Amino acid sequence: MRIQFFTDFVFDPPACGLARGQWQVGIEFSPYKENGILPKGVPKEAYFTIIEKGGNYFLKGVSPVSATKCNE
Repeated sequence: MRIQFFTDFVFDPPACGLARGQWQVGIEFSPYKENGILPKGVPKEAYFTIIEKGGNYFLKGVSPVSATKCNE
């Protein structure tokens, strides 16, 4: 089975600064087909928290909701 959907960044620019060395990137998932329904298990949005340590970037967490600071 082939799952098809479009993605787009939630924020403009694509990352929202949470704190020094910490960002959140939001992705929206949109249905590919005309029925307007995403495949089972695909959320409408996903938010990835990224941190920087020692010049490297790490995924700290994934959430279905945006951080409060990014919604202000």
